[in-house]
Amino acid sequence: MPGLTFTRAEVVVLKNNPDYPEKWVRDRLAEDPSLLGLGPLLLRDVERTQPRTGRLDLLFSDPLDHKRFEVELMLGAMDESHVIRAIEYWDSERRRTPQYDHCAVLVAEHINARFMHILDLFSPLIPIIAVQMIALRVNEYLTLQFYRVHGASDRLAEPGLSRKDDRVISDPPLTRAESPISTPSFTPNLAPVLLDECLNILRSIDGALALDHRRDTVTLSRGERHTECVSFFPHRDFLGVKARAAHKEEWVHRLESAGIVVLSGGPLRKRTHFRLTLEQAREHRELLRELFATCLREHGFV
Repeated sequence: MPGLTFTRAEVVVLKNNPDYPEKWVRDRLAEDPSLLGLGPLLLRDVERTQPRTGRLDLLFSDPLDHKRFEVELMLGAMDESHVIRAIEYWDSERRRTPQYDHCAVLVAEHINARFMHILDLFSPLIPIIAVQMIALRVNEYLTLQFYRVHGASDRLAEPGLSRKDDRVISDPPLTRAESPISTPSFTPNLAPVLLDECLNILRSIDGALALDHRRDTVTLSRGERHTECVSFFPHRDFLGVKARAAHKEEWVHRLESAGIVVLSGGPLRKRTHFRLTLEQAREHRELLRELFATCLREHGFV
């Protein structure tokens, strides 16, 4: 870009710098999960206590793809204990919430060829991602860069597992001001505008419908009644939508024909799952109204 001045960046080894402990890195990722480069993740827990021993550094979820990521951090070079802890925590969380797909994520400042080979051996059985972290000093600033050096392929949960989402059941209701869409991590923020656009569509079907904000999802209510047949997952520049209606293949075809990105989600998922931008919400209002109305009607909510 014209007008930018070149300057050198100095690599900082955090393992040797007591001013930047592991907790400092953990807090940066908790504030902005997108730094990991694994998609629009949401923070679910920090220092999560495990049943037998230890604490999981970070637990993230991807509400658009029904996955959870168990992240274990280590300053310096990856070692055997790092790998073992990550796998143990992955297994513990997998047993705790088997309705989700789970992936172990190891983050270290250095990952040598030996451990790359070990991760290759584990990959057929365990979805595992290795991320190399580099700290760079640029003048008086310190920044972190993360590079995926070993990736896990998408994996479905074992056949027969329930896909019921437990978040709405366990998470307390929030006001709109308390919702994550009001936090700085959503800046620049189109989420409130997109939710209002969808609420206007829904109220053209039934004027009593309201949005029910939870920790990382928004569902529908009318008075004391509550439904998850349509649910929203806000992000900064788009809205994740899950709509449960019969004839899923037909709705997928119609949405894709309108240029809307539909997430496959695998054969176990009965909901039509797609990403919605503000332009699409306004341009395809009638298509969305028909889909929402079908969901509400089939679930006896209108």
